Amino acid sequence: MTRLGIIAAIFLLAGAPSAVAQTTQPEAPQILTDAFQCAEIQDDAQRLACYDSAVGRLRTAQTQGQIVTIDREQAETLDREILRLHPAQSQPPVAKREW
Repeated sequence: MTRLGIIAAIFLLAGAPSAVAQTTQPEAPQILTDAFQCAEIQDDAQRLACYDSAVGRLRTAQTQGQIVTIDREQAETLDREILRLHPAQSQPPVAKREW
């Protein structure tokens, strides 16, 4: 998977754990917004350096527990577990995801 693909996947999934307490999708964390801005750099070497730096910061944030990533299957499992633990709720506390 390319770095851009990894960054995109992290963006899509980074909001999933925090969406448990919210019904709307939260804004992207600044660390992801910074990474996305790398795509706007025209110079190949500068863009690559930007991505390298952004991925390094993302890796550090994940290692330190500042961000958490989960895949779609894990998010759906989390949704089911929340409903199982809180069956009285008619709607899941997690926003409907359009995968």
